[in-house]
Amino acid sequence: MFDTQDSAGRMSTIAPDNDYTKGASPLWSSACVHIPWYMYNYYGDTRLFETYWDKMRQFTQGVWTYNQLKDKLGIFTDVLADWCSPHGNIGEEGPEVYTTMNFYLVLKRMAHMADVLDKKEDAVGFEKQASQLREAIYHYCFNEEKVIFTGVSISGYSRGPMLWPCNGYFGRTVPGISV
Repeated sequence: MFDTQDSAGRMSTIAPDNDYTKGASPLWSSACVHIPWYMYNYYGDTRLFETYWDKMRQFTQGVWTYNQLKDKLGIFTDVLADWCSPHGNIGEEGPEVYTTMNFYLVLKRMAHMADVLDKKEDAVGFEKQASQLREAIYHYCFNEEKVIFTGVSISGYSRGPMLWPCNGYFGRTVPGISV
């Protein structure tokens, strides 16, 4: 995966690299963080953290720099979005809610990995960024009147976005919703 990474941290959606959507899909490229995370959780193996830490940090910096919406700080976009939406590849709700929720999870995992590697300054930085995303998600993607998460573009579809807070990913859940 990291063979597709450029000097700015952006990665292609597929490897080997053909520059297809290079840097435009943090959702797909986030596998570079999720795979080491699962290896650690399933096997207690930290070798991928240790080997690829700098590249994973570079990936998160690239996403933060190139995929964040300039008019909605803390919200991120993706070229591919949710393939499971009943509205097609990029549903009415837009790709931002999925991208931002996933990137929040990436940052939380990076903070945990930083703690495991005793990189305290990195852990604090990732937690700070995750907090900014959590607040942006509630500000831009939460409909208080209907008590649902939607996309930045309001639509009737909210099944996908609602799964994240139901599982407590944002440190608080929506009242009355359980899994």
